[in-house]
Amino acid sequence: MRIVRFLVGLLLLLLVVIVAGVGYVMIGFPKVSPAPELALEATPERLDRGRYLAEHVMGCKACHSQPRVDRYSFPPVADTAYGGGYRWGPEEGLPGVVVSANLTPHALGDWSDGEIHRAISSGVSRDGSPLFSLMPYPFYATVDTEDISAVVVYLRSLAPVVSSPPRHQLDPFMSLIVRTMPGDPSPQRLPDGTDTVALGDYLATAALCEDCHTDFAGGRFVGTPFAGGRAFPHPGLGLFRSANITPHAETGIGDWSREDFIARFKAQPPEAYDDWEVVPGEENTIMPWWSYAGMTERDLGAIYDYLHSLPATQNAVETFEALPEGG
Repeated sequence: MRIVRFLVGLLLLLLVVIVAGVGYVMIGFPKVSPAPELALEATPERLDRGRYLAEHVMGCKACHSQPRVDRYSFPPVADTAYGGGYRWGPEEGLPGVVVSANLTPHALGDWSDGEIHRAISSGVSRDGSPLFSLMPYPFYATVDTEDISAVVVYLRSLAPVVSSPPRHQLDPFMSLIVRTMPGDPSPQRLPDGTDTVALGDYLATAALCEDCHTDFAGGRFVGTPFAGGRAFPHPGLGLFRSANITPHAETGIGDWSREDFIARFKAQPPEAYDDWEVVPGEENTIMPWWSYAGMTERDLGAIYDYLHSLPATQNAVETFEALPEGG
């Protein structure tokens, strides 16, 4: 009897500890500062810079639109641009279901400039709830404050897209972990371009090169940065893996010239990808070439200079593998 009472007491104590721990995480996190008080002026320069960043550098349009999976590089369905609805689920290896949000004034019209700014750079929604880390705010946290402001101004200028994508539905344990992840940003200053490696570092961060081109498993990065191998399974379409973009001569981009690198991005204009049909199982990629094709040659050249300043890492990657439905 004594043992039974002891075990019951131990279980109750464990239950109290678990409840207290969950309560602490739910109440104490995310730990971020209040949204800044901002009233951003929509200058032509800000609008132009914000459009460039959102369309061609930071991937806002790529993720916050529904993808044309029957086209090469998954360009967006035209009338869904920035309206959200891109879905990722357990079949892509996620711990639940995540759907990208509507970024147009239809959804953000009641948000302050500071609340949008904080969501991009800190990963916290207007109501203080955390964004799932598929939204790469840890990388945007280092982007110049003025560049984030330019994106906010550009999003404000978009035509409203009437859509209300559902919020993410994560596994319970992951929901707790996600609350602990957001934090205050640590922005850098945009390099002036005289040091192309520094500018390339900044742009590669904003363009999420390391995020996609680093092997990832179990909720964390496990590979050498930029050496590729991160898997993106899409049953029925294929298993996509990111390429090695370190300057390794045989398995990376070590034998690419600066001109080769720029030409690869400029091989097709952005609109050409809308006509590039791909059938299920045919080689494809989720690399948004249609988006990055709009980057300037100066910025692409700076990214090349930065990537070639990195250690060369040998890592041969098979970037595409046919994957049957349910595979």
